[in-house]
Amino acid sequence: MGNTFSQFYFIPAPTVTENNCPDQAGRVHLVTGGYGGVGFELCKILYQHNATLYLAGRSNSKAQTAIQSLRRLYPKSRGRAEFLELDLSDLPTLKRAVAQFLSKEDKLHVLTLNAGVRNAHPLRPKPLLSGACISLLISMVINHQVMNTPKGTQTAQGHEMQIGTNCLGSHLLYLLLRPILLATAQNVPPGSVRVTWAGSIAIDVGSHKPGGMKFSPTDSTTPDTSIHPQNLYAASKAGNLFLAAVNGRRDARASVLHLCWNPGNLRTDLIRHNSKLQNLMLEMVMNPPVMGAYTELFAAVREISMAETGSYIAPWGRKLSVRPDVEAGCRPEIEGGLGSADKFVAWCDRLVAEYV
Repeated sequence: MGNTFSQFYFIPAPTVTENNCPDQAGRVHLVTGGYGGVGFELCKILYQHNATLYLAGRSNSKAQTAIQSLRRLYPKSRGRAEFLELDLSDLPTLKRAVAQFLSKEDKLHVLTLNAGVRNAHPLRPKPLLSGACISLLISMVINHQVMNTPKGTQTAQGHEMQIGTNCLGSHLLYLLLRPILLATAQNVPPGSVRVTWAGSIAIDVGSHKPGGMKFSPTDSTTPDTSIHPQNLYAASKAGNLFLAAVNGRRDARASVLHLCWNPGNLRTDLIRHNSKLQNLMLEMVMNPPVMGAYTELFAAVREISMAETGSYIAPWGRKLSVRPDVEAGCRPEIEGGLGSADKFVAWCDRLVAEYV
């Protein structure tokens, strides 16, 4: 409960901002969803500090508008910004996108998996505290973190949209880019090549107990996507934490660092659909989108030891523990953990194998 509250209230000031971000000249960043919301705020800071940026997503028009804004806002930047078209909800398209990227770049220093979707059905948090107001507030915050999709939507390959996009799509993109990440890591200090995964407060308040992920009663190796729609988003965010943990272990010897972050509780244009009372409640805990960018920036550029791979980064850039049973889910059974992460990532591997 304490760690959950600490992601809402009395959050320490960010330690990495646009004012002290290290020079990114010569470093290549790929940011999914980089032309909108928190992703664009992150790209503004990186471009201001001379990064080579790829804003990845589906909308060329939105990306071009964002790129023109970057150039207008920071005319002295020595950076470069380009659009990379990809659709995380359609797995075969990712190989083409990566081929396009590799035709232009021979290095990739940071892959920020910022993009995500959430089912339009409101999420019901697990009861952490007494009082309906607290539960309502947590639910409202989560429901304003990412782009909504209609209830029951599936990916192009027929997977549940949240797991399919947030986990399978992001995992496949990472796997396709893994060779260039490993190659880049050979020539830079350990831990400076990174993959960062989008988590959420939903991991703590909405994921399955115990272990963060419910598996099918008929197949213990497969996530149960028949659970209430309210909690599938939380499962997808726990899945991203699991992907950071397992891929972090896999890439440890190659010195590629994996982290999972909660961007924080942020104001977005989605609040225009709320009542005045809802917005009044949200104002107690909501923050400008740039604050979420500071969390992602910390994960992307702050000096972090390889010993911290798989860690969870809380607002506005600090290591924090998730719920104890979810932490146990991140650990292999052979190390005394619950093994949820190993099972989930093995399932992801099987489903994306034909597209690698």
